[in-house]
Amino acid sequence: MGHGSRDPAGAEEFLALAQAVAAAAPLHGVPVRPGWLEFAGGWVESIQDAFSHLVEGGAQRIAAVPVILFAGGHGAEDKPAQLCLAQQRYPSLDIRLADLIGIDDCVLACLAARAAGAIAGLPPVPTEHTASQLPVCQPVTGGELAYRARRWRSDLGRCDRRPIGQ
Repeated sequence: MGHGSRDPAGAEEFLALAQAVAAAAPLHGVPVRPGWLEFAGGWVESIQDAFSHLVEGGAQRIAAVPVILFAGGHGAEDKPAQLCLAQQRYPSLDIRLADLIGIDDCVLACLAARAAGAIAGLPPVPTEHTASQLPVCQPVTGGELAYRARRWRSDLGRCDRRPIGQ
């Protein structure tokens, strides 16, 4: 379950992600049907159409996986509402909503690597004269991002997939 995009390149990336998830070892052979909350149609179907196609294909249980980082309006309200709508349409269907991606050590390591890559090859300047800006399209719970950033720094980028709070 993705947000959606008017950009064909965004649709291609989302569809490639869905194919990669379908090919991943834990799900190999399980049908994966991508759906968008907004801007569905031309490239990617709506979330409800994806549910319909899975049911038509014989699915009795669906893991609804939101491809979204934070519990802003889309993660906290819109995606669960999509699940409830599908459950009303198909009452005998067992639908489970997976967790949001959230602040994961691997996500933080990737963001730090992207920031470092953006300045790689530039003339060196003192660290205090270099900054990174992280635009976020959804609100982040106050201490969660800061906590993970501190942990990432102290672990020197180690990606050990520990859950938040441990």
